[in-house]
Amino acid sequence: MPSVTATAVGQHIDVTRQRVMQFVDEGVLIRNEDGSFDIDDCRVRYIRWLRDDGRRINKSASANRVHDARARDIELKIAERENRLVDIDDAIGAMDDVVGAVKAAMSGVPAQFTGDLSQRAKLETLLGQALNAAADMVTAQAADLRSGGGAPSIIAGDDA
Repeated sequence: MPSVTATAVGQHIDVTRQRVMQFVDEGVLIRNEDGSFDIDDCRVRYIRWLRDDGRRINKSASANRVHDARARDIELKIAERENRLVDIDDAIGAMDDVVGAVKAAMSGVPAQFTGDLSQRAKLETLLGQALNAAADMVTAQAADLRSGGGAPSIIAGDDA
């Protein structure tokens, strides 16, 4: 069992002295009591470390996560350049504007439709219920979007 320095171990396994010291810190390689290294033990330990499937799988999984994150970042940048991304507050504001405009446009319909006050009141009630339901849908979608979910289905009976 020849005892050697960290530099000699590094030359033997083709890594730098600093990497040998990292292996010591990680518990891959072990020093002798006098601070030297058993070159045969280091070689065997290094080969076992290289063959460790768990280490390789973890390294591969980590590399895949980094790769996926970079790909996602690139996709978002492209979508932003192509104006396919919309700020959530802008989208919700647009929905509110549409509902408000529809409410304003519909407010005069009962009077235009009939002069009969009882029929007009009935029509105002029906339109008010429909417009309030639309406003409730916008509110529900806004809450879902802000919480990170997708927009819920707003069509009654839609099982998609």
